[in-house]
Amino acid sequence: MFSGRCSARPEGDALDLKTRDGRALGRAESGVEFILTPETLYEHRPSQRADEGYWINAWGIRGPEIDRVPRRPRVLVVGGSAAFGTRGGPAASTLPKSLQAFLPRAEVLNGGVIGYLSSQERALVETRLIDLAPDWIVTFDGWNDLYDRYWWMNFGSFDSDHRGVSVTFNGLENRLANYRRVQMEPGYGLFETGISLVRNSTILSSLYRLLAPQPPHREPRAPDSEMVGKTLDGYVANMKRLDEIARSRGSELLVVIQPELGQILTDREYEAAVSASGSFAQGDRYWEYFSPAYRAFRREALKRLEEAGIRVLDASPPLAKARRKGVGFFVDP
Repeated sequence: MFSGRCSARPEGDALDLKTRDGRALGRAESGVEFILTPETLYEHRPSQRADEGYWINAWGIRGPEIDRVPRRPRVLVVGGSAAFGTRGGPAASTLPKSLQAFLPRAEVLNGGVIGYLSSQERALVETRLIDLAPDWIVTFDGWNDLYDRYWWMNFGSFDSDHRGVSVTFNGLENRLANYRRVQMEPGYGLFETGISLVRNSTILSSLYRLLAPQPPHREPRAPDSEMVGKTLDGYVANMKRLDEIARSRGSELLVVIQPELGQILTDREYEAAVSASGSFAQGDRYWEYFSPAYRAFRREALKRLEEAGIRVLDASPPLAKARRKGVGFFVDP
């Protein structure tokens, strides 16, 4: 096992990986620590209070310590960063925290993990969190599944197909491949040594940013029907499997399809993104290309899950209605 830290969406190059005995495998960054796992690729390292105020308990989920056996109705929320929420420890605004305010007699648990796709959520519940005996499992997802493929198609490092897992996996593969080159190719090892010297020098790193050649511009491509279809197939299959897991343990599943740009937490941030250059990640032409594809994804996912008899809610319409009334995405109790 390795542990790592992440300050944002944990793509491979953003993870500061470490071995169990503390040997560094990447650049140091503050944030939540992760361990690599065979089932989910990565999870929170249990029992940590991260530098930026994140509290992770012994179960590896955000929040205070909890009993394995619930003493009141228990709701488990899983998803990516939109479920995990913002920085700031117990004071942070999160979806589970807002849900707790509406369900004061229940115990709402935050099982969100930054960057997770539905396949990772399914595996996390199946291998670990189902043992917490939740009465309800609420998934808050969809956006990561499609955007991850869209980002990889336009900005990925390889000419290979997206594997249907988080781009973290591809980034880690890239890092391991570079490490092998350092071992096997003396010239490349010297090159990496030079890059390391530049990176660790304030003056040289500043000069490098000014003088380094910019990568060639890549015009993004819109998601095609094949990409949306593949993503839908995987997403719906994961939700069906989660429903089976929940029912087998006496739980109920509610699928909440994540709203458009659900990662944006405040009205101010939302308006800033809308008025920006049309991008969510720089240069991705989000509003022109991704938004229509995600609307189609939500419609079809809603239809398929309803036909499968799974409780499902598309959160985008009520979110839009709330915004028109001036209500933010998260409600602080």
